[in-house]
Amino acid sequence: MNNKKKLLSIITALAITASAFTGFAVTAIAENTDEQPISADSEITLADETTSTEAVTEDEQSEAVELADDSDVYFEQNYDAADASVDWVSPNMQSAITLVDDGNGGKMVDTTHIASANSRGQYLLFGDLAAGSKYVVEFDMAFAASDSQGSQFAVLGSDYAYKEKNANYGCESGYILKMDAPANAASWAITNSTKTIPTGIENMYHYKVVVNGTTAYLTVTKGSETVVDNEIMPVNGAGGIKGLYYVSGRYTAHMQIDNIKLRKPTDSEIPDTTYYTATINTTRYATMVTDDNTYYADATGKIEIPLLTSGTEINYTLKKVGYNDVTGTISIDSDNVTQDKPLALKDSDVLFMESDFGNKDGAYISASGSRGDSISLGSENLSDLTNISVDMNFAGFGSYLSGSQKVWYIDTDGGKLVGLQFSANGLYAWTGWTGSAGMNVYDDTGKYTNGALLSNDLPSGDFTVNFVVDKNSKAITVSYNDTSVSLPYTINATAVTGLGTGLYRYLGELQTKEIKATTPNRDYLAINGVSGVAKVSGKIITREYQKSETVINDGETFTWALSRKDGKAMTGITIENGVLSVADTAEPGKITITCTGSSSASKTASKDVVIGDFQSLSLKADGPQAYTSTDNEKGKYVLTSAVDSFGDEVLSLLSDVKWTSSNTDVATITEAGELTVVGSGSTTVTATVTNGTAVSKITIPVTVDTYYINADATGDSTVVDTTKIVSGDNIKKYLVTTATADGTLVKQTQVDAADVVAARVTKTAENGVKIIATYENGLLKGIVQADVEKGTEITAENTTTTKVFYWTSLAEMNPIALTTEAAGSKTITVDTTGAAKVEIAPIFETSMNTLLAVPSDSYNVTITANNGRRTDVYVNDQMMFNNINQGSDNWTIGRNVAESTDYTVHDIVVTQGYAKFNYRDDQSSGTTITNVKFSKSPSIVTRTKKVYVIGDSLVANYYGTAPEGKEGLVRTGWGQVLQNYISGAEVVNLGNSGAWATGMKADAFTNVLGSAQPGDIMVLESGYNDKVHSNEADMKAAVTDMLTTANDMGLTTFLVTPNASYHDYEEDVIYSAAIRTVAEEVTSTNLIDLAKKSYAFLNDKYGALDNAARRYVLVGDKDNAGIYNNAVWNEDNSKISGDKGLHSTNNAANCWAAIIAQGLYDNEATRNVVDTNYKYTFNDGTNDISVGVSTSTTTD
Repeated sequence: MNNKKKLLSIITALAITASAFTGFAVTAIAENTDEQPISADSEITLADETTSTEAVTEDEQSEAVELADDSDVYFEQNYDAADASVDWVSPNMQSAITLVDDGNGGKMVDTTHIASANSRGQYLLFGDLAAGSKYVVEFDMAFAASDSQGSQFAVLGSDYAYKEKNANYGCESGYILKMDAPANAASWAITNSTKTIPTGIENMYHYKVVVNGTTAYLTVTKGSETVVDNEIMPVNGAGGIKGLYYVSGRYTAHMQIDNIKLRKPTDSEIPDTTYYTATINTTRYATMVTDDNTYYADATGKIEIPLLTSGTEINYTLKKVGYNDVTGTISIDSDNVTQDKPLALKDSDVLFMESDFGNKDGAYISASGSRGDSISLGSENLSDLTNISVDMNFAGFGSYLSGSQKVWYIDTDGGKLVGLQFSANGLYAWTGWTGSAGMNVYDDTGKYTNGALLSNDLPSGDFTVNFVVDKNSKAITVSYNDTSVSLPYTINATAVTGLGTGLYRYLGELQTKEIKATTPNRDYLAINGVSGVAKVSGKIITREYQKSETVINDGETFTWALSRKDGKAMTGITIENGVLSVADTAEPGKITITCTGSSSASKTASKDVVIGDFQSLSLKADGPQAYTSTDNEKGKYVLTSAVDSFGDEVLSLLSDVKWTSSNTDVATITEAGELTVVGSGSTTVTATVTNGTAVSKITIPVTVDTYYINADATGDSTVVDTTKIVSGDNIKKYLVTTATADGTLVKQTQVDAADVVAARVTKTAENGVKIIATYENGLLKGIVQADVEKGTEITAENTTTTKVFYWTSLAEMNPIALTTEAAGSKTITVDTTGAAKVEIAPIFETSMNTLLAVPSDSYNVTITANNGRRTDVYVNDQMMFNNINQGSDNWTIGRNVAESTDYTVHDIVVTQGYAKFNYRDDQSSGTTITNVKFSKSPSIVTRTKKVYVIGDSLVANYYGTAPEGKEGLVRTGWGQVLQNYISGAEVVNLGNSGAWATGMKADAFTNVLGSAQPGDIMVLESGYNDKVHSNEADMKAAVTDMLTTANDMGLTTFLVTPNASYHDYEEDVIYSAAIRTVAEEVTSTNLIDLAKKSYAFLNDKYGALDNAARRYVLVGDKDNAGIYNNAVWNEDNSKISGDKGLHSTNNAANCWAAIIAQGLYDNEATRNVVDTNYKYTFNDGTNDISVGVSTSTTTD
C-alpha cells in the first residue's frame, strides 16, 4: 500500500523520549491532613525537575509535519509500515498510547486508559496544510465508554480551543465534528445532530466527514451497514482543518483508530445545495420559539440558525422572564439574514432583569465543588448607581465543611462593591474585600473592612437577598429575611458590570438564579420579630422588634406605638424603641405594634402580636437515674429547658419549681432538687412548675440497687452472696474479678446471669391504681380501675385483648414506681487462689443512642464495629473512640477491616448517673457500631496510669490489618504505635484525622476532662491543620487552655510539633514556631520538638542523596510503596496524589513514636513509664534501621 504519511521530526521524537525525565506544571492547592477529594487537575511539582505542561507541545507537533507530495491527499496514516510509530500525543498519559495488531496483518493506534488517571486528552495534528475550505477527513475508529467519566472525540478546526485552555477538558469551540459519550454510554452523541453512533470496542466504524465551507456532511458505515447517512451539520468556527482529538474518560475508556486520511473531495461529494445562516441579535439569554424548534441567545444576545435553504420562512417569538415578547419572521432568499430584535422590560420600574443566565434548563452563576464562577452583566444595563435596589434570588445552597467559605459579590467598574460570605460563622454581608484576589484560600473568612451578620445559620433551598445601593448617602443596605444591615461604600463605583463567586474547599453549591434591579421604594418599612409572647408569673417579658428599611437615612428617628381592637386595656404592655414589655398583669389577646419614620408619613409599618396567657411548658430535666445501695448518697436534679407554645425558652424566668419523690423510703428530695438515698428500690422524682394558673410537670425514674459486690477472699475458694445484686434484661453476664491486697489483678472471668442472679419478684413501690383495659378489634372497649397499695406484687397479666397498667392515678396516667426483690437467696463460688479480694459486677449490654441507668462510676467499655464507614463514639458527650474504621482511600497500601471487631477503652468516668452512647463525626449514618458492652472498672484493682495522646491524622489510629509482608508500609499515626515504647502506663490515642486545636479542645480533650486522674500524662500535638481551618491566635489560645487545664488537674503535659515528611521536608513544619512559643509561655509543660527531630532523623540519613533518590526512599514510585510516607504516583512517576507524601507508614510512625517516648524518658517525672528495651527495626532498601529509647537523656 502506498503510505503517504507525515513523520514526526527528530526534535519531536526526542521530546517524547525525554518526557519520562521531565516534571509537569501544577495547580497548587492548600494541604491539610483531613481526607479530602483531589480535583482532576491537582498535581504537585517535583523538586529539581523541569516543569512543562506537555511532553510535546502542539506547536512542536505541527511544525514536525511535512507536506504531502500527492496533490489529492494532504495526510495519510495507516501504521502498517515496519517503522511506524505512535504519532498521537497526550500531555499527561503518553504511555497509554500504543500500536497494536489491527487483525489484518497491520497495526493501529490503541489507547487503553490507565486506571489511576483522571480523564486525559490526546491529539494528532496534521500541521499547517493548505486544505482550503473544501476537504474530506476519513478514519476508522472503535470506542468503549468509561465507567466513571465522559469521553469526547473531535475533528479539530483551524481555530479550535480547549475548555479552560487544557487538553484534558474537551474541545469548547472551533470543531468540525464533535461527539460525546458520558460514563457507561451505549453510543456517541453528535453535537448539532440527533443521530447517535453505537460504542463498543468491537464496533470499528468508518467515518467520513466532507467539509464545504461552514457546512459538514457526516457518513458513518460498518461494512455494508450505514449508521449515519450524509448528516448535515454546521461547522463550529472558521472551518479550516487542524487534526483529531480525543478525551479518554477516567478508568476504563478504550479507543482504537486507524486509516486516517485528509484529502480533497471529489465533485460528487460536494452537494449542490447552498446553505445560509440567520442571525438574530436580541437580549442576552432570550429564548426563541419557532414552529419546529427552540433556540437560546448567548451572553451577547446572539442566536444563529444555520443550514437554511433559499425560500425558507420561519415565524418566531422571542421570550424572556420579565420582558415583553417580540415576534418576527425570517425569510431566506439567496443570502444570510441578520435581524436586530431587542426585548423591552415589562415593568417600567425595573431597570434590569436576568433570570436564566443562558441555559435552556434555567442556568445560574454557581460556586460549587472547588470552582467559582463569574458573569458579565454589561455596564450599559446598570450604569447608574445613584439609587437602585438589586434583588438576588439564590438556590441550591448545601451543607458546609468546617473551615470552608464561599463568597458572592457584585462587581462594578470600580471593583467589588458588596458581597456575601457563607462560612461556619454564618451569613455575612460585606464591603471592602481584603482577602485573596481569587477569594479561594483558607484564611479568606472575614477578610473585609466592613461586615455585618445577616444570619447565624446558613440558608438552604431558595432564598432572596436584597441590596439597596444609595450613592448619595454612600451607603448600601443588605436585607435577608427579617434582617437589614447598612454598610458603607469603600470604592468609587458608577456602574455594575458583573457578578462573581469564590470559595475555599467544599461548601455545597450556591446558585444565583435571578437578578433584578429596580428603583427602590424609599418609604418601605417593615417590622420583624416574634408573633407571640406568653406571660410568665411574677416576671416582665421583653421582646425586641427590628425595623427593616429599603433605604436607611442618616439621622432619621422612629416612633413606636401600641394598639388593640378587642377593647381590652393595654395594662402591663408597653413598647419603647422597639422593645416590647409584657407584665404578668397583661390581658391576653391580639395587639398591634406600629412604627413610623420621621422622613415621611408614608414610611410606616405594623405587626400583629398575640399576648398569651400563663401556659403549660414543655420541660426537660437532668439528674442521676441510678445509685448504689449506700445510705446518704447524694444527687442533684435540675430543669434544663422550659419552652412555651411560642417556642420561647423561659427557664431563667421561672420562680416556682418544686421537686418531690414518690417513694421516700428509697430517696428523699428537697424542693430545690437535692436528693438523698435512704434505701433500695425505685422512686420517681418529679419537678412541678407553677406558672400562674398553669402547672407543668416532668419526671425522672430513679433506681437504688446493689450494682456490685465486694468480698474478702477466704482461701482458694470463696462463696459470695449475690442475692441482692442488680439484674435486668440488659445484663446477660457478670464480671468476676479477683485481686491481691495491693490491687494487682489476679484473674477475671465472665459468668452467665443465671449463675449469679436469684429469682425476682416485682412489687409496687408506692400507692396507686391498677387499670385493666379491654380491647376489641384493636379498639378500647372499656376500663376497670382498682386501688393498689405499696408492696403489691406485679404479675404478667397482659393478653391480646387485655392490657394492665399501674399508674399513680387515672387522671395523671404516670407509671407507678416499682421495685424488684429477690424471691430467695443466691450464692456463687469464686476461685480466689492467690487473691485477697473479689468483686462481682454486671456487664451491661446496650446499643447506640439508648440511655441506660447506671450509677456514677468508672467503666470499661467495649464496642463492636462492623466494616462500615468512619465514626467517633462518645458517652454522655465524652469522647471514647476516635475515627473508628478510618478509610483507606488514596493510601499506597490499604488496611483490611474485618466484618466485626471489638475495641475496648478502660476507666471511662461516668458522673451523670446514666450512660448514653452516641456518635459524632459519623459518616456511617449510625450503622458502624453494632453493640456496646460495659462494666464497672474493678475497685479492687489499681487503676493503670494513662498517657492521653491528642493530635491530628499524623497521630491517629488507622483501623484494620496490613496485607502480609506489607506491615511496615501501611498508613499509621505515631500515636497508634506509641504503646510499644510504654510499659508502665496505658496509651489512650485520641488523635483524630482532620482535627485542629479548637476542635481537639471540643472533642478529644473531653476524654481528659472527664476521665483523667492526677498523675496521668497528656501528649498534645497540634499545628498542622490549624493553618487551614483556623489561625495562629486561636490555635495558641486553644492549646494553652488545654495544657493549663490539664496541668491544673495534676497531669504532666507534653507539647509536640508536627513531624517532618516528604511533603514537609523541613524542621519548621506548619505552625511549629507557634507551638514552640506556647511551650515557652506555658512553663509547666514540656516541649518535644518532633518537627526538628524528625527532620534531623531523615536528613541525617538521606540528606546527602540527590532529590530523586531521597524521594524514592521516602515515597517510592508507582510500583513500590514508600518506606516512610504514603503517596500514589501517576503512570510515569512524574506526579503524586493521594496522601502526597504527608502521612506516615508504620515504619515512620515508629520512628516518631520513639522520639516521643524519648521525650517522656528525658523527663524525670515520666521516665518510669517508658520501655527502654523495645526496638523497632526495618530496612530502607539499603540499610537496617533500628529505633528505640536511649537511656542517655537527650536535649533539644
